[in-house]
Amino acid sequence: MLELGKLLENKGGNSSLTLVATSEPVVMIIDQFEECFTMSQPDQRLEFFNGLMELLEQKDNLIVLIAMRSDFRGRSRKYPQFVEKINRPYINVDQLNRQEIEEAMQRGLGGSPHERLHQEAIALPAELVGLGIEGRLKQQLINDVEDYPGSLPLLQYTLTELWKQSRQQQETFLRLETYQQLGGIEGTLEKKANQVFDSLSQVEQTVARRLLLELTQVGETLDTRRRVRLGELVNSHHSLELLDAVSQTLASSDNRLITRSHEENSQDVVLDVVHEALIRHWGRLVEWKQTYTEAMVIESKLEAAAEEWQEKGKKRDDAGLLLQGGRLVEAQEYLRKYGELGMLNGLAEEYIEVSRHKHKQITRNRRLVAVGFIGVLVLGTVASTVFGLESRKQARKAEESEIKALNQSSELLFTSKQAFDALKESLRAVGKLQKAKRVKGDTRIQVIAKLQQSLYGVNQYNSLDKHTDTVTSVAFSRDGQTIASASWDNTVKLWNLQGKHLHTLTGHSEPVTSLVFSRDGQTIASASLDNTVKLWNLQGKHLHTLTGHSEPVTSLVFSRDGQTIATASFDNTVKLWNLKGKPLHTLTGHSEPVTSVAFSRDGQTIASASWDNTVKLWNLKGKDLHTLTGHSEPVNSVAFSRDGQTIASASWDNTVKLWNLKGKDLHTLTGHSADVTSLAFSPDGQTIATASLDNTVKLWNLQGKVLQTLTGHSQYLITVAFSPDGQTIATASLDNTVKLWNLKGKPLHTLTGHSEPVTSVAFSRDGQTIASASLDNTVKLWNLKGKDLHILTGHSADVTSVAFSRDDQTIATASWDKTVKLWNHQGKHLQTLTGHSDWVNSVVFSPDGQTIATASDDNTVKLWNLKGKPLHTLTGHSDWVNSVVFSRDGQTIATASDDKTVKLWNLKGKHLHTLTGHSEPVNSVAFSRDGQTIASASWDKTVKLWNLKGKHLHTLTEHKANVTSVAFSRDGQTIATASWDKTVKLWNHQGKHLQTLTGHSDWVNNVVFSRDGQTLASASWDKTVKLWNHQGKHLQTLTGHSDWVNSVVFSRDGQTLASASADNTVILWNFDLDDLVAKSCDWLHDYLVTHEDEEELRKICGM
Repeated sequence: MLELGKLLENKGGNSSLTLVATSEPVVMIIDQFEECFTMSQPDQRLEFFNGLMELLEQKDNLIVLIAMRSDFRGRSRKYPQFVEKINRPYINVDQLNRQEIEEAMQRGLGGSPHERLHQEAIALPAELVGLGIEGRLKQQLINDVEDYPGSLPLLQYTLTELWKQSRQQQETFLRLETYQQLGGIEGTLEKKANQVFDSLSQVEQTVARRLLLELTQVGETLDTRRRVRLGELVNSHHSLELLDAVSQTLASSDNRLITRSHEENSQDVVLDVVHEALIRHWGRLVEWKQTYTEAMVIESKLEAAAEEWQEKGKKRDDAGLLLQGGRLVEAQEYLRKYGELGMLNGLAEEYIEVSRHKHKQITRNRRLVAVGFIGVLVLGTVASTVFGLESRKQARKAEESEIKALNQSSELLFTSKQAFDALKESLRAVGKLQKAKRVKGDTRIQVIAKLQQSLYGVNQYNSLDKHTDTVTSVAFSRDGQTIASASWDNTVKLWNLQGKHLHTLTGHSEPVTSLVFSRDGQTIASASLDNTVKLWNLQGKHLHTLTGHSEPVTSLVFSRDGQTIATASFDNTVKLWNLKGKPLHTLTGHSEPVTSVAFSRDGQTIASASWDNTVKLWNLKGKDLHTLTGHSEPVNSVAFSRDGQTIASASWDNTVKLWNLKGKDLHTLTGHSADVTSLAFSPDGQTIATASLDNTVKLWNLQGKVLQTLTGHSQYLITVAFSPDGQTIATASLDNTVKLWNLKGKPLHTLTGHSEPVTSVAFSRDGQTIASASLDNTVKLWNLKGKDLHILTGHSADVTSVAFSRDDQTIATASWDKTVKLWNHQGKHLQTLTGHSDWVNSVVFSPDGQTIATASDDNTVKLWNLKGKPLHTLTGHSDWVNSVVFSRDGQTIATASDDKTVKLWNLKGKHLHTLTGHSEPVNSVAFSRDGQTIASASWDKTVKLWNLKGKHLHTLTEHKANVTSVAFSRDGQTIATASWDKTVKLWNHQGKHLQTLTGHSDWVNNVVFSRDGQTLASASWDKTVKLWNHQGKHLQTLTGHSDWVNSVVFSRDGQTLASASADNTVILWNFDLDDLVAKSCDWLHDYLVTHEDEEELRKICGM
C-alpha cells in the first residue's frame, strides 16, 4: 500500500504513466484497502486517492480491484469522488458457510473462486511445503471455523504455528494431536501471547502493554491495526532505548507478536502487530482495551490537539490553542487515573503541562484583579509559600520519577544484552541526578549501581551508523587506522578508528557483499551483486572494475604479496586476477555458489567455501588439492590461521570446524544457536571470532572453548573482523550498523593471581590497600587499581583470615598451619605467632591496635602484643572457637564456639560471662556500636541478643536454616542476618522482624552494612553480591564471579566494595560516582565525538 502510494505521488513526473505503460488490459489489485484509513495521515490519504483517481481517468485499459472491510465504507464518505467510483461495482463477500467450507476442502483446487478461498488458506500452503493434512484435522478445522465468525485471521495464525511444530518434529502431515496441543483455533494465539508476555519483567510488561494498545485502532465494530513510529512514543515514562529494547523482544523470531521495519530513506523504526488476530482474539489485550477504552479515546484527542498546537508554533501564551475549562479538567483527570501507564506521547505531555501553567497564570491574574493589589500581596505571600512548597515537592517527585525511569531503562537494556545503550541511559540518569536539588539516598545508590553495572559489562565502544541498509562486510586497514564497511545500500564507506566518516565510495549498481584492503593499505577491493569487483584508492577514487563473473560476487581477498586477487561467486567458481583486472585462472569444482575465499599466509594455497557443504583447497594454478567434508549445511566463511596450519570454516549448521592442511577435522566449535555467517582469526592466531544469526559474536580459543560472547546488535550478524593489533573487533549487522568492541579489558578490577579460593578480604584503614587471604597458603596485597603489590608467603596451609592494624602498618594473617603471622605494609615478614595446637580460624586487632586476638580449633583464644609475645590464653570453650571480636571500647572480647556458647572476657583474659541458649554451634558474633548489645548467629537457625552481663534479651526466629552472619547498622537500630535459607533478614534492636530480603538462589554466606548504614551487601553461593537499602529494597545484583562468594567488605569511605570468591579472585566494585562518570565518559569518548546529536551526554562528559 505504501509503495503504491509512492508510485502515485503527483509531483509533476510520469511515474503514474510508467506504472501502466501498455495498451493491453491491466488489472491492479489493492488488498487490505482499509489500511488507507488506519496507517496514513489525512494529507497522505487524500494525495493517494487523488493520484488513483487521476490514473483511472487517464487509463482506459486499467481496472482497479479494491478489497476492503465493509465496516470501513463509512469512512470513505469524506471523499465523495472516490465513493462514487467504488460504489458502482460494489460486491459484498459473505463469510463461507459450513457446506462451502466442506466442499472447498474436499474438492481441492476445483470449484468457484469463492469456494477456493478456504482451501487456499489451508491446503495449498501445506502442499507447497510438502505437507499433507490429516483428515481428522480437516474436520476439526471446519467445525472450529464455523464456530468463530470472522476467524480467518485466527486460522492463518494457528496454521502457521501448526506448521512450525510439524517442522520441528519433522512430520510430513499436519496432525490433529499437534493442533490440540497448541490449543486449537482459539487457544494457539492465546497461549503463545501469554507465554511471551509472562516471560517479561514487570517493567517490560508495562511497556509491552502500552505498545500493543498504541498499535490498536479502535473501530466502531471491529478494532484494527495501526502502524506507529517508535520515536513518537517517547515520553517521560518511557525512553527511546527502553521502547526500542521491548519492541525488539516482542518482534524477535521466537516471539513475533509485533514487527519492526524502517520507512524508505529513513532510520525511523515503524511498529505494527504481526496479525490483526492478536488485536481481536488475545484475551489480555481485549481486556486492556475494555479497561482503557476511555483512556485511549482521551489520549487520541489530546495527541491530536497537541499536534495542532505544534503545527501552529507551540505558542505558550495562546489560550485559544491550549486546554481550558472542561478540556483541561478532563486532561488532568486522565493524568490522575491513567498517568502511570505512560500512554501519552512526549508532545502531548508537554502540551498539558503548558496548558496547566497557562491556566494557573490566568487564575492568578484574575485573583489580583478581583481581590485588589494590596490584599493579594498579603494573601499571595502565604499562598505562594504554600504553593512553592507544594511545587517544590512535585518537582522533586518528578525528578525522582525521571531518574527512576532511566534506571529501569538501563537495567532492561543491560539484561537485554545491550550494555552500550544501558551505559548511555545510566549516564543520562547521572545528568538528572546532578541537576536535581534533592533526591533520596536510595536513588543515588541505584544510579551508581546501574552505572557501575553497565560500565563493567560493556565491550562495545562505538557505533558507525551512516549506512541506510544492511551492512554486509567490514575490514581494517593494515595500520589499523581506517575501517571500511560495505552495505546493501550499494556503497562502501571509510571511517577512521574513532568512527569519523571519511568517504563514501559509490559506483556499484547493486548491493556490495564484501570488501578487503590490500596489504599495503593503499587499495580497497569491493565485490557486488552487480557481478563485478571494483578497486579504489583511500581517497575513494575508482581505479579498475573487474568483470568476468556471470553471477553476483560474494567474497574476495588479496594475496599476501598484494599481486593477486581471488574472488568467489554465485556462478560456482573462484577467479584469480592481477591488479590491473586481468583474469589469471578460474577454479571450478564446486557444485553450488561459492561464498568465501581465503589465501594461506604463504600465498600458495587458496581455500574456498561453498553452499555444497564443502571447503576446497587449491594451488595457485587452480588445481584442486583437497575437499573438506563434514558440515551438514552450506558453508558461509573460511579463513587460515596466521601460521597457515589451521583452516576454520563457518556453516549454516550452527558450527565452526577447524581443519589441518590435509583436510583432517581437528575440532568442532558448538555454541551458536543459529547459522554462523562469518569468522576471523586474531592476529596472534590464538583466538577465533565468529558472527552468527543468533545476534552474537563469540570468541574461542583453538581448543574450541568459548572465551567471551559479545551482545548488542539487534539483528543478525553478517561479518566480523579483528584490528591488526587484536585489541578491537568490528562487527556488521542487519541493523545497519557497524559496532566496535574493545578487548583490552573492562574498567572492573578483578584481582587475579590466587590459585585457590579466596577466604577473606580486608581494607586498610586509609582504603588504599586490599589484603586477600586464600587457600593457596598466601596473602596478596593490592592497590585500588587492582595492581598486585606484594605476595605474603610463608604459611604452609590455608590462610583463613587477614586483618589490618589501626595505623595500617601491620597486617596479621591466620592459618590452618596453626600459626598467625605479622607483616609490615610492604609485605615483609615480622613475626610468627606460635602456640595454638590446631587450626587458627580468625584474627582481629583491638580498636587501639595494640592487641591481637586469635581464635582456634584448639578450643582457645589467645591474646598477643604487636611483637608477637603471648599475653593471655582464654580457656573455657569445650569445642572449636569460630569467631572472636572486640567491643568498640576494646574492653570486652566476645568469642563464639561450636560448643553452642558465646563467652565474654576482659583484656586480661578473665572470663566474665557464658551466654547459653543456642542448641547448635555458634558461627558468628557481633557487638553493637555502643557496645551494649551482643548478637550471636547459630546453626540452630536463630540469632540471639544479649546485654554485657550475659542476660538473654531476644531470640530472632524467622530463618529456616543455619544463620551464617550477623551485623549491626552503625546507629545500632537495625540488625542484618544472613542464612543458608537463601535470605537476609532485617530486625530492629528489640528483635522485631522488619523485612526478609529475597533474591539469592543459594546460601548467603555474609552480610555487611556500609559505614553510613544506608546500604547492605550480601555474599552468596549463587556467585553474586547483592546490594540493598537499609529498608530492605533490592538495589543491584553484582555479577562477575564464577564461583561462590565467601566474603564481602566495604572500604571505610564507602566508595569501594571488595568481594572474595571460591573462583580464586577478589573483585573491587567502584561506588565513587565521579570516578565512574569519568570512566564512562572515557569509554564513550569516540562515540560522542562522532555523534554530535548526543547533546545531553556530551554535556555530562564536558564535551
